[in-house]
Amino acid sequence: MGFYKDSNKSALPDMQVAISYSVLYNDYDKVDPTLFIKDIPTLAILNFVVELQNKVLFAISDVTTQRCMIHEMCKWLDREARKKAWHFLQRHKLPLLMSCDTSFLMFQLALSNYVPFESDDNELNLCEDEMERVYKAILYCNQKWTDIGWSDDNKELSSSKKDPNFLAKLSVRLDLPIVEFKLYKDFRTQFYKAIQFFKFCESDSTFSTYLPAFYSDHKTRHWKEYLIQLFNFFNASLNSKYISLDDSNNPLPISVHSFFDQFVIDTNADKLNKLWGCNQGMAFLRNKFLLKVTDKIYLLLNVNLLIDKMYQGMKFDFFRSVKDHNLLTKEGKKYETYPQFNSVLGTVFSEPKMLYPLMHKCFDRIADKLIEGEIFNANGMDGEPDFYMRQGDTIFLFEYKDLTLGDSVKFSQDEEIMKQQILERICFDGIDSKGKYKRKGGGQLLATIDNMINNHSFDQYDSDVNNIKNIYPIIITTDSAFSSLGVNALVIEEFDKIKKEKGYKFGDIFVYVPVIMDLDILIRLGYMLSIGEIKIEDLIKNYIINNQFNLSPFSTYVMDMILKKHIITKPEINFLFSEIFCD
Repeated sequence: MGFYKDSNKSALPDMQVAISYSVLYNDYDKVDPTLFIKDIPTLAILNFVVELQNKVLFAISDVTTQRCMIHEMCKWLDREARKKAWHFLQRHKLPLLMSCDTSFLMFQLALSNYVPFESDDNELNLCEDEMERVYKAILYCNQKWTDIGWSDDNKELSSSKKDPNFLAKLSVRLDLPIVEFKLYKDFRTQFYKAIQFFKFCESDSTFSTYLPAFYSDHKTRHWKEYLIQLFNFFNASLNSKYISLDDSNNPLPISVHSFFDQFVIDTNADKLNKLWGCNQGMAFLRNKFLLKVTDKIYLLLNVNLLIDKMYQGMKFDFFRSVKDHNLLTKEGKKYETYPQFNSVLGTVFSEPKMLYPLMHKCFDRIADKLIEGEIFNANGMDGEPDFYMRQGDTIFLFEYKDLTLGDSVKFSQDEEIMKQQILERICFDGIDSKGKYKRKGGGQLLATIDNMINNHSFDQYDSDVNNIKNIYPIIITTDSAFSSLGVNALVIEEFDKIKKEKGYKFGDIFVYVPVIMDLDILIRLGYMLSIGEIKIEDLIKNYIINNQFNLSPFSTYVMDMILKKHIITKPEINFLFSEIFCD
């Protein structure tokens, strides 16, 4: 089961195709995957899967390595399965055996059928008679995650080919469930955001009262200690899949061991039995990603789960501490849900304390005019942008969306639900699925442009606004889900639809199609933008021109054209982290 069927290959951009169970075997619907790994020590399985995963963890798209892994697998398969695997390799130029989605499912399968390691067995490797069975389990997991996006008997798929946005919706359905871990998570962006968050907490009269609860729950004395321990943990993971806390020569504080233990999987926990086949398996792994091999050695299942704890996962942990300790909002009320907590953060922290300073760091030296959204808001402007920037006769309008897509949307197989929920969050102007009027993202930017051009509402803020020739509408997002393949095309279509329905006319001013820019990409480009090494207009314009079908996300374009070959420099480190180094 691949990402696409052969009949669509000519229409779709190149995509990796996962080799899965049904490619080689005919009993997928009948087989019990737990039988593949029965009686095999779980640590040996996890050791093997992590080893395969780490070969491509920093580049899932490494075709050469993926092919080599499939060839290696073939050595352990029966003759008929080998023939089918070789045929698969001949047909597909971008084959895939291992991804994070594969390994996460393998972790859940293995842990839910936990088999302890014999105390007298010092060999962590699989036995020869176990290799084929584990590979079958891997192929089964490939089938399971690819089936989430593609269903062979999905009848509406064939009829939707007449839909002009068929490719976009199909791409979203295939990519949305897997996009979070499709690319390696850059620890620097998470580290940067975490520093900004904790510095905000220290300076805020309400959030500063939450810090002691977080410190207590996470066995740390200060947020800097928390981040440094995570960083040291991450740094050690670059050299080995095993993390050693050997302190025989230099004893470590008890707090370090306690810090690590909070992420350790309890192999005696009843909940392990329920990991496979439930919806909570991934939630479990987000918090428990270390397997203790000995008292001082840990197996790290996936470094992305660790990096997530620096900011995104840490925010959820922070909320959990606030809730568990019955801490209150500024108004003296309880936080009921994480979305409520995150909404408060978006207002008091994410936009004013993280986005605004970052924009100034990036563009202070090169922009002719920078205006924060709070300034417009303070003067009573209705529908103001979150950030305004002008360079010469070109304006960049930014709308910031610090929100997420829930798993119920990400793992839905209904293209229309996916499309609706994405657009309602980042490009909308009308009655939403709950029957309420909503204007979001691209819809807000169009209303802003209309006010700017036709109502002259920006004249008092920028005297040169009437001389502009170009406008770039940019939607900054914080959830990688909005950087899924195809989302950009859906947003462009909706943007144009809103423009026509509202009757917006912009005269001779050229308004470009909207661009979805992930905040992490902006952080990674920050230094290069600030010194003029990269010009934001050239970057966006080239992306728009070269984006065939409007399917590819901006983040992928930036990765391919700039970041893959870029080596980070000391000035860039100082650009991001000078505040903490100077403290």
